[in-house]
Amino acid sequence: MSGVALTECEIYFKISDFGRFQEKLQKLGGVLKGPYKATDFYYQPVRDFWNPEARTIRIREWEKPPLPATIYITRNKVVEFGKRKYWELTPPYSRLKLFEGELETGKEVLKDLGFEPWIVVEILDGRLWHFPQEGWQFYLALEKYRTLGWVSRMGFVGTSPKGAISNMKEALKKLKIPSGNAHIKSLPVLMAEKQGGMKRASEKVVLQAKKDRATVNAKVKAEFEVRLKRFKKKVEKEWLKQEKEHQKEEKARKKAQSKPARKGGRTPAKKPKRKKK
Repeated sequence: MSGVALTECEIYFKISDFGRFQEKLQKLGGVLKGPYKATDFYYQPVRDFWNPEARTIRIREWEKPPLPATIYITRNKVVEFGKRKYWELTPPYSRLKLFEGELETGKEVLKDLGFEPWIVVEILDGRLWHFPQEGWQFYLALEKYRTLGWVSRMGFVGTSPKGAISNMKEALKKLKIPSGNAHIKSLPVLMAEKQGGMKRASEKVVLQAKKDRATVNAKVKAEFEVRLKRFKKKVEKEWLKQEKEHQKEEKARKKAQSKPARKGGRTPAKKPKRKKK
């Protein structure tokens, strides 16, 4: 299905009897890919909050197998189909590996990119099962978490929402799992709710909004003061100009008033001097 837009739906449900459930998977022809153990350090933007059902970024520290620490970014389109949510994955950018190396180096990379630590998810034990049978379009991971216990994470793939939901229903039927036992929430959301991460995120968004408003207000105030200063300077310059013109006009008026009055608009003729006899 390379290059084809896929629809993937993940569901989670708790396992009461781990041993019996694994036996059931073996009888159904499941193939165990090997155990794993890891810790996921989820991050959030410093000045924003990513909806973890739509976008996440994390660095995984592998303990088993001993692999380099890896940064993954996941981007999904959350859509509802009936009463179900599913994630529409569009290759090649749906789950992208950004970094491999030392854990502390990866954390520095995330810090430099503008992210801060959010929640920590420890996978104490993990088992990934695949079903090679034709028509079984799903995978299943059994994972043990410190705060949730054993949980099964199942992913269903189809070329359309209807196809993914159909595969989900068929798989639950084969595994004899009541659909009411499954809940559709992303793992980061489940763990964040346990660790108070969603509440902290909400508070962070509110606090950041207040800071942003204060920053904007300070900026607007500073810009207003600069403009006011320019306006005052302009008004003062214009006033000085008018004052000079007024003084010039006043001076000309006084000069005109100091001259003898004219009759009929002409200067009176001088009387001829009489000659002395």
